[in-house]
Amino acid sequence: MVALGFSVLGSSMLVRWRHDERWIRARIAATEHSALLALACHPRRSLIAVAPTEAAVELSRGDGLGVVGVRAELVGATALNFSPDGRRYTR
Repeated sequence: MVALGFSVLGSSMLVRWRHDERWIRARIAATEHSALLALACHPRRSLIAVAPTEAAVELSRGDGLGVVGVRAELVGATALNFSPDGRRYTR
C-alpha cells in the first residue's frame, strides 16, 4: 500500500509526498498566495484544505493539487480539521 502525505514548503508551496519504502517528494505545486496558515487532509478521500493568509479556505484535489472549491465563510482560519468521517470540517 502506498501512503500519501502533504506539507507546506517555505510559506506557500504545497508538497505531495508518497511513501513506498521511504518518503519521496512526489510533487511540488506553487500557490498564488503569499503564505498558507493551515493545511488539513481528508481522512478518506484525496482532498486537502488549505488556509491562505489573505483569502478563503480552498479545497484541493490531492492528486493534482487543483482547486475544486472555496469556503468563503472561512477567511483567516489558522487551524483546519476534517471530522473523522470526513463529512464536516472545522477551523
